[in-house]
Amino acid sequence: MKINEILEKSMHTPIILYDGECGFCDRTIRFFLEKDSLDKLSFTSLQGPTGQAILVHYGVATLNFETIILLSQKKIYKKSSAVLLALKKLPFPWKLLYAFMIIPRFIRNYVYSLVSKNRHRLFNKKNNCDLPTKKMRKKMI
Repeated sequence: MKINEILEKSMHTPIILYDGECGFCDRTIRFFLEKDSLDKLSFTSLQGPTGQAILVHYGVATLNFETIILLSQKKIYKKSSAVLLALKKLPFPWKLLYAFMIIPRFIRNYVYSLVSKNRHRLFNKKNNCDLPTKKMRKKMI
């Protein structure tokens, strides 16, 4: 998929970019996949060709992955904003968590960074990928 096609897709379906080697990130993506019953989100790993193309296009580091990224409406969001905007796309009651956006970003991102810096130690780095389910494959780009 070319970058223009990816950007166009983000106009209708936000794309979550995640660290495919992170156990915590894997659990987070599985949560979104399970709860996204209305198919409002797509997913790609930061390490894959689609993720790398998006990072290069937006001038974001392509090696050290310390944040989840959401590409929506041709704009990228990082850290807590990315998670909360993705939660907003989920059905009730999960979309209610978007209310945490009222907390100042520097506070939200401080908490996010604490978890992010310790995620490999707390949740183990993945050495291999789980086989995606049929539902997961449908949402991956």
